[in-house]
Amino acid sequence: MIRLFVAIPMPQQITEALQSIAHGLHGVRWVPPENYHLTLRFIGEVHNGDADDYDAALSQVNAPPVEINSEGLGFFDKKGKVHTLHMKVAKTESLVHLQKKVESALVRAGLSPEPRKFSPHITLARMKPKPVEPVQKYCAERTHHLPKDMAFHATHFSLYSSLLTHNGSIYTQEVDYPLMGSVAEMMHA
Repeated sequence: MIRLFVAIPMPQQITEALQSIAHGLHGVRWVPPENYHLTLRFIGEVHNGDADDYDAALSQVNAPPVEINSEGLGFFDKKGKVHTLHMKVAKTESLVHLQKKVESALVRAGLSPEPRKFSPHITLARMKPKPVEPVQKYCAERTHHLPKDMAFHATHFSLYSSLLTHNGSIYTQEVDYPLMGSVAEMMHA
């Protein structure tokens, strides 16, 4: 069995910028910078044979490079208690196009459809349920410390494995899939 997900890795300049603001909020577990990524699809625990099928399906995804744009910091909460701090990512046309292609390829390969709506983000910290107010304040303050240009074009996406340990998850990029063509070509397809 192997635990898998599909994501866009972060380039060094984005990792460094996010790492520079990853402090100043107490009672959180900061995600190690090498684990920063934008999840396109969580797969979960699968048998190795299924993993091979998903790899084959993902290798057939044909999409242009993806525009990634930051929309500042945000958080996910449940019943008014925050559990995850993240950088919000704009739902650009190219990003949504790629996510739909990945989802479609995995469903064709036998994975059940993802019931949750796609909410692009890069997780920065996890925490035990915490009141919204201090996290809102943190997001407002730290967003101003992010570089103005937090955009980049992703030229590939990856299949990751995830090993759960007592010290947190260890992610490994198992396979990279190139994104080719241009946004203009996508518009005429």
